[in-house]
Amino acid sequence: MELRRFQSDLNAIIERKIQGGLQQVDSILAHVVPGGGKSLLPPIISKYVHHLNGKLCWIVPRVKLMQQGAKDFQKPWARRLVGHSGEMREATNEPNPTRGKIGFITTYQALGRAPELHREEFDRHDYVLFCDEIHHVSKGSKWHRALAPLVQKAELKVFGTGSIERGDREPIAFLPYAKDAPRDGHPGNRRSESGQQKGGYVVDASGRRNWRSIRYRRSEAISDGAILPLNFRILDGTAEWIDEDGKQRQTGSLANLNQEDARAALDTFLRTQAAHEILDSAIADWEKTRKSYRPARLLVAAPDRQHARKYREYISGEHGHDVGLAIVDDRGQNQEALTQIDRFDPQKSDGPDVGVLVTVAMAYEGLSIKPITHIACLTQYRTKAWLKQLFDRGNRVADGKPKPVIYGPDDPFFERCRAQIAQEQEKAVPLEKMWEEEVCKNEGPEQPSGTGSAEDEGIVPIGSSVLRERGIWNGDEFGYRQIAEIKQKMADLEMEEENPAKVAALLAELGFDLGDLVSGEPESTASATTSAASADTGDSGSGENLCARGTSGTETTTVKEREESLKDRIDTRIGRWAWQQPGDTGQNKQRANGQVKALFGPRSKLSEEELKECWKHVRMKYPLR
Repeated sequence: MELRRFQSDLNAIIERKIQGGLQQVDSILAHVVPGGGKSLLPPIISKYVHHLNGKLCWIVPRVKLMQQGAKDFQKPWARRLVGHSGEMREATNEPNPTRGKIGFITTYQALGRAPELHREEFDRHDYVLFCDEIHHVSKGSKWHRALAPLVQKAELKVFGTGSIERGDREPIAFLPYAKDAPRDGHPGNRRSESGQQKGGYVVDASGRRNWRSIRYRRSEAISDGAILPLNFRILDGTAEWIDEDGKQRQTGSLANLNQEDARAALDTFLRTQAAHEILDSAIADWEKTRKSYRPARLLVAAPDRQHARKYREYISGEHGHDVGLAIVDDRGQNQEALTQIDRFDPQKSDGPDVGVLVTVAMAYEGLSIKPITHIACLTQYRTKAWLKQLFDRGNRVADGKPKPVIYGPDDPFFERCRAQIAQEQEKAVPLEKMWEEEVCKNEGPEQPSGTGSAEDEGIVPIGSSVLRERGIWNGDEFGYRQIAEIKQKMADLEMEEENPAKVAALLAELGFDLGDLVSGEPESTASATTSAASADTGDSGSGENLCARGTSGTETTTVKEREESLKDRIDTRIGRWAWQQPGDTGQNKQRANGQVKALFGPRSKLSEEELKECWKHVRMKYPLR
């Protein structure tokens, strides 16, 4: 086993500093694709710690990463490869955190709670600082203020990250941005080397003698066999919902909608029938894969806790699988979630085999389970940084593991991220270029807290249905028409394989003439969003009305179902509002329910129209933070 290029780059910098060179260099940025091997950087850094006769502080954003990092540091293969024998001690706000070890590993949360304790420790010893996943620390934040004295005191600072951008568009603390980058907390405009104007912050260390960077791109990692390339099944269809004004809206396609309609259609897609259809596709493929790769795991990212529970019930009831549920509970505790993640990990589970995990806002750094082969992206998170982290839960390499498959709706935000990953997987790597312009842009809806639902958007989902799909397999793109034709051929031949994109790619590899079946672009889509009134008259307002009543395929809901949906949302909103208020949550909820009842009467006796009015009142009267 040999060091990968970026690991060798860091090792060379450390060796030169030990030999007395590069004395001006005190800051290093390590931008490494998730799964690329960033966890080997602290052992490499530890050699410089020995040279200083100092200590190493490693800071991570999650407790799970703290535990994982401490174990990775002392793995025998890492010690042989780097030539170190030290150990890192896990410590959260304890005096003398190293206690005879080479260093300690802690979390940003712990540092934020006791910054003075860490400052005193850095005063007592010479420290090298490794800030892992530094993109979690925004400029001017509480964590930035707590970390700043440690950065100032450390002999050497290494900032590691798998993402050089933040979903909230804020600059990342301590990174060197272009001199003309905005300093008021809002992205500005800057021209790239090609002259194209880009919005956002640009990392640029030009002329900064104290900085060095190491970079490991997706294409390099795939070429090295460090990670697997990603394949996709992307499903499109109809959606129908009631908007904030109480009007019934519908669309025949998620693709090519404007941002406002795309968000409402996406929320509907994730919370009604289409979500089950996406799950059905993912489960069928996963079950097929398990026949040849038994450890295969299916990860499901849900939009909120309520629907995470519903997804678990659906998978258990309809498909008969044991399903783990990893969500933060109503009190903000996540111990049970960590237990469920351990059950999902075949290396840690000593109980029944749990092949499916449904989670909310936890499929991110720290979830490193190599056998994940299928990921159902049923979350509304749409920043590129978040989606990439989710997708890359499946890119780990394991013996016998096939390339991972990502399943998701065909909304514009998802496609934007998917297209960028495709470019990264194929992109040639200019090895001589040390720094690359990186832009932090908000590409879509922001990351919610993980407890939200469609009610926060002020809409009531009615129904949805998957009508078509397209796929990306081994770099080839298969459009809607191509996939439909492949599906028909599979049915004619009674093929067992569930994934049509995989079949098309296999036929192409074998030399079959597929004609127009292989395409670099999906077919253009006709997409329209209409109100219920225009749908009734057949007047879509723009383009063909693909979702006219009786022809859309959208699952119809009964009056009773819509009433129950409204009541659920009213109850959920009041419960969440009550939890956010000071004092006893139960008393807060009881008081709010009494106020609503005094105005509208018992909800069990309200009509659908009355429930709509009640819902509008509750959203205005009981806002969420």
